Amino acid sequence: MDSNKKNSPQTSIPPGNGNGANPTEKDLVLDTVGVGIAHVKDTTILWANRRMAAIFGYATTELTNVDCAELFPSPDDVGKLAESSRSAFEAGETYVGEWNMRRKDGTALWARLSGTRIESSDDADRGATWVFEDITAEKAAQERLRLADAIFETTTEGILVSDAKNRIVAANPAFTTITGYSREEVIGHDPGILGSGRHDPEFFENMWRTLDTDGHWEGEVWNRRKNGELFAEWLSVSAIRDDDGAIEYYVAMFSDITKRKQDAERIIYQANYDGLTGLPNRRLLQDRVHQALSEAARSDEQVGILYLDIDNFKFVNDSMGHNVGDALLVEVARRMKPCLREHDTVGRLGGDEFLVVLTRIHSAEETTFIARRVLDAVAKPLSLEGGEHDIVVTASIGIAIYPDDAVTSADIIRNADTAAFHAKEVGRNTYQFFTEDMNVRAQKRLTLENKMRRALDRGEYVLHYQPKVELRRGHIVGAEALVRWENPEEGLVPPDQFIPLAEETGLIIPLGEWVMHEACRRAKAWQDDGLPPMRVAVNLSTKQLAKPDLIKDVARILEETGLSSEFLEIEITESALMEHPEDAMSKLSELREMGIALSADDFGTGYSSLNYLRSFPLDAIKIDRSFVADIGGEGGSDMLAAAIIAIGQSLDMKVIAEGVENQNQLAFLRQQWCDEIQGFFFSKPVPADEFEEMLRSDRRL
Repeated sequence: MDSNKKNSPQTSIPPGNGNGANPTEKDLVLDTVGVGIAHVKDTTILWANRRMAAIFGYATTELTNVDCAELFPSPDDVGKLAESSRSAFEAGETYVGEWNMRRKDGTALWARLSGTRIESSDDADRGATWVFEDITAEKAAQERLRLADAIFETTTEGILVSDAKNRIVAANPAFTTITGYSREEVIGHDPGILGSGRHDPEFFENMWRTLDTDGHWEGEVWNRRKNGELFAEWLSVSAIRDDDGAIEYYVAMFSDITKRKQDAERIIYQANYDGLTGLPNRRLLQDRVHQALSEAARSDEQVGILYLDIDNFKFVNDSMGHNVGDALLVEVARRMKPCLREHDTVGRLGGDEFLVVLTRIHSAEETTFIARRVLDAVAKPLSLEGGEHDIVVTASIGIAIYPDDAVTSADIIRNADTAAFHAKEVGRNTYQFFTEDMNVRAQKRLTLENKMRRALDRGEYVLHYQPKVELRRGHIVGAEALVRWENPEEGLVPPDQFIPLAEETGLIIPLGEWVMHEACRRAKAWQDDGLPPMRVAVNLSTKQLAKPDLIKDVARILEETGLSSEFLEIEITESALMEHPEDAMSKLSELREMGIALSADDFGTGYSSLNYLRSFPLDAIKIDRSFVADIGGEGGSDMLAAAIIAIGQSLDMKVIAEGVENQNQLAFLRQQWCDEIQGFFFSKPVPADEFEEMLRSDRRL
């Protein structure tokens, strides 16, 4: 703070009235401004306004005649300020600088000082006018920004900032290190450029929903580096909102956890998997059995345990060496896997003993099909060690069923082991149930399977047709073709006794092809006889949908029967659609392009995912009979049925109700504007000639 004189126009800032005189109008004005103002001469404050006193924690009059050194941490600072301001004053300019200062109570503050020398015509030294702005908060904010910028640039975690439209606006160096993308390559792009394709749409829908409601989401995500390599990251995303609550930015922080996951997975693998075959070991198998039994207890299902022992394995080890024995175990493990379903487990207990855990079974007989497949696969000739050893081995399998044979994991494994011992006793290369009663039932099932296969060759299967009736006009618009088995010895066999077995054994493939061919042939014959053209619907099972040549088979059947594709409808259950959704979507799209109508059967009993439902090229949904049966009851089925109809209508799909059996159900469905019905109220499934008579007589509701 300098008092040197310099000739220049006088600055019209009043010297104040620190002498206690009555304040002038200018004094009052200066006391109301938002910055501190002081008249200083020779480092002494002659006058200060109220804001100046408030900034430094003084009463208004306390600053009068106070040495400026009181306002600085060190007396030397006053000299430094005077030196800094001298050149500006000598040039007739205003000095501006930022200084660390001190309040009355000793606390520090930052102030921006603007000083201007007061000039007079008589060259008298009138000192200088100083303006003080408290910039402590501004400095703190700058420091926070500096610190944040330092963290942003130096942290080892990747940081990505995107705007409200999810366009990238900033990325730090760690982002580049982890992903391989430079900042310039990602600015303005959607973060989806890192997408790995491993997460379904529902995953991201849940993420955005949580961000919108909670403002934060974190979890494990798989992404893809610029070079195409997949990596795992732990991602934390926060939504930054403005003063009005609207989202301005999303800040994502992530760290590469790929190696950590790999290390953890390797440790888990070594603890739970057999080092030779790669199958679950005894420890993991026991846990899988325990889980399977617990789930079966809750769902009222059964679990099958297959205990497999390789026949004469000791002889192979002793005569050909342990290397050949190990190679044999690896090959047996490889052959067993394709024999099982996706949700089954095969593992190695140790030595030459393997265990298979079969879940979601509804009868003990279901296990025999898999047991035979395993035995057949093991018994095929194999060549080991480059053809030096060509051998044929067999196996013996013991089967125990939960809950009939045991209710604990230890007991059921032990009982299956006992049954395997009996299988060896009766001649090897076979299976035995833990009880004789089960053996008898297994034989009956085998007999039934053989009869079913012969029935297809002998033409014992027939089709019955259940009418589909349009509610608006009450007339028949189509029919569902349903297979029946007319056994010469037992009469008409109910479908629930042979369809599940056909599914398990794979017989459903040729049987389903016959059903479609016969339904198309009959529909074309009715058209040729002058009956009104209508759609005939056939059911497609999971195994049929998975068949690689399905599209070719359907095209061939239409060509052979001469039926136009517009008169064929294919019904697929929700569970079949969701077994392999991508493959199903591809095949259904091809069927749709051929002009074939598609409908989702048993809607409401499976996944009922609206996201997937919208994706599949469906023309109609069928309300499951269980919802229709309870219409008018207390279980809420009225609302469910109405909701399904509304869903179908909103997706521009036709809605068909199955199992309509009374007038109340019909009236409700009409009220809800359901499109079509099936059920005993109009007609049960009937033979082809009876259905033909309905068409000729134009039977209506």
